Amino acid sequence: MAGARPATAASFGIGLRNVGERLQRRFPGASALDYGATGGGRFRVALTMPLRLA
Repeated sequence: MAGARPATAASFGIGLRNVGERLQRRFPGASALDYGATGGGRFRVALTMPLRLA
């Protein structure tokens, strides 16, 4: 992306924290959110939640 700045934990902290709180309310004890800088201006987010097939 032209003009994009590298992601930092500070720039995503509030939004991702809200996602983590919503996951815990929706799937108490059965969800996780892991995120952080991986180096080279990259950022990784991993969500874990139960799979329910319809």
